Amino acid sequence: MKHKAAILLMCVVTTLAQAQHNDIIDLNEDTDGELVAKQVQTYYQHPDVKHAFELSNQLIDLPVFETQSQARLNTWLWGAQIIKQHPFRTRSWCKKMKEKHQHADIAPFFQFADTSSAKRCLKSLELTESERYELSQLPDLKEPLNRELLSPSDLDVLWTTFFATGNPQAIHKLVDLVINHQANNRNQNQNLTYMAARWSLQSNMKQDAQIRKIVNDYVRSLAPSQQQFAKNSLDLS
Repeated sequence: MKHKAAILLMCVVTTLAQAQHNDIIDLNEDTDGELVAKQVQTYYQHPDVKHAFELSNQLIDLPVFETQSQARLNTWLWGAQIIKQHPFRTRSWCKKMKEKHQHADIAPFFQFADTSSAKRCLKSLELTESERYELSQLPDLKEPLNRELLSPSDLDVLWTTFFATGNPQAIHKLVDLVINHQANNRNQNQNLTYMAARWSLQSNMKQDAQIRKIVNDYVRSLAPSQQQFAKNSLDLS
């Protein structure tokens, strides 16, 4: 089957697992969505908190936000990283978002940010008992870089975090996953996660020279045997 490279809301390259199940969100067919996604993907190169606020609002308004749970999680996580980096802007974000959106649609931004100002905003939101319960059932994404990589959806957490912050540790974790898989026997789910990590790294390196540099620089810092594993898996020169 021919796998089509598509964009999962945040321009996070669609994982191989999603492609195999034809569960692909292709924003290339939506000019507005494609434009927003590209800006989100490259935000880390020229971060601007005002622009991040505008993008967060646009992401909430995209149809895919309503129809795809992973798209919502990526949106909330991306915005939460910006809020965490700029706590002095949280009060303004909170006030303006409450005026524009349903409170249940913005609550996870502040739950995932988990700063003192974000917690104050969260308390001010008008949520039903059912909405508060749904909020409590969301995955714990307060420290995304510490998340164990058990499934392809966990890779989206790393890519979304990287696109929000530019933190190279997110890329390093993906490379480590590839290396560790090569060095050990893994079960089927781990194989699928490895394949998705490998594919997403290769795809993003082709599209973004900065990502390719981060990967190459990190691989050069590894032991010779690990370097060889990485070069073989990721087609590095």
